[in-house]
Amino acid sequence: MYDFIDYLNNENALECIGCTICLYALLFPITDSLLMICLSKYRRYNKIRQYNIISNILKSFVLAFIAWCFISIIINNIEDIGDNQSITNIRVYALNLTALYCTTDIVALIVNYEGLQFSTQKHHVVVAFVYIYSVYIADFNNHGIYMAMIMYGAFSSIAFLVNTYLGARFLLPAWAAIQLKRLALISYVLACSLNWIFQICYCSYLLYIGNNYISVSILSIMICIWVYDDCKLIDHLMHAKIKKNE
Repeated sequence: MYDFIDYLNNENALECIGCTICLYALLFPITDSLLMICLSKYRRYNKIRQYNIISNILKSFVLAFIAWCFISIIINNIEDIGDNQSITNIRVYALNLTALYCTTDIVALIVNYEGLQFSTQKHHVVVAFVYIYSVYIADFNNHGIYMAMIMYGAFSSIAFLVNTYLGARFLLPAWAAIQLKRLALISYVLACSLNWIFQICYCSYLLYIGNNYISVSILSIMICIWVYDDCKLIDHLMHAKIKKNE
């Protein structure tokens, strides 16, 4: 039987991203049909809102899984981080997790483009670029901007409750949506704080060891795009009102 862990250890990048996109895209009509049958509240929304709900709920499950894998990598491999074989295994594992993260953004761009804000569209496009760069250009044997890119996604996955809230708020009673929003805000602020501290420290380290200034500048631009989107979302979680009909 094909084990999902074997899938994460698959060294064929194109096979991995291709299969992931196809399988994830299939979940949209399946989830849509189930929600149409089970929830009358869901049926009241237009197709753009429905696919926005599905996109966020599905992504929250994917991010929760990535967060679990990210923490497991740190716990299980921290003592072997200097071993070449360990680095090779982590590279494959990390790239396939990046493919999984990237898939949620690529499919969202395809099926729910009209329902995404422009800043979110840019965010998703940059994520796709990060995956291409990590697979075909990055040298995992040396420190480089690929690490900062992958770690940004890893830290972001810890705040999976944000996507849970963004999708489920339209289906939950107001009191439950308010409580979920509070939990999402706490997790997001914590994840972003740790993430931004890491990015500042790691970019400084890259410059200190003489890493290419152009590559670090490109990384800084991409991070600014992500941070802008993060800040908009934090502002939304802090100030947005929950409507009674949500």
